[in-house]
Amino acid sequence: MDIRKLTANDASAYLTIRHRAVREEPESFSPTFEEEQKKDVAVYEQQLSNPFTTTYGIFDNGKLVGVTTLEQNPYEKMKHLAQIVGVYLAPEHRGKGYSKGLFQFVVDDARKNPQLEQLRLSVVDSMIPAVRLYERMGFEILCHDPKVMKMPDGHYLNELQMICFL
Repeated sequence: MDIRKLTANDASAYLTIRHRAVREEPESFSPTFEEEQKKDVAVYEQQLSNPFTTTYGIFDNGKLVGVTTLEQNPYEKMKHLAQIVGVYLAPEHRGKGYSKGLFQFVVDDARKNPQLEQLRLSVVDSMIPAVRLYERMGFEILCHDPKVMKMPDGHYLNELQMICFL
């Protein structure tokens, strides 16, 4: 297991895992798979070069198997806030401590940024293992957001907004 910040050179691998994530776990991501497929490598090269966005990857034998992104608010009065988005770990790597390792890496890295004071994230309320992991990492439930996403079949998903003070 190797964890590091991704760069524009990782855009192709990121595109592959991102497409897989949105296809396999549509309840965890805002775009549909069809919307996500419209994005090409150039979109992710740009994202991975954004100074206010840091995407982290976890590798197993050199293959990107998990990702998450930390988006620091770019506005002067809001630079103390960052949002964690796009969390995904390939199912075949779950239950091995990879998620905990990746999340600990992200939180530790965020603590090194003197501007950051709090991290926030949203998670579908039915994803209990993820919620428990986030709680172990120091996140608390801030509020319950009902009917945040309306799935193609018409059912709604609720989210928990969580916060961690650094």
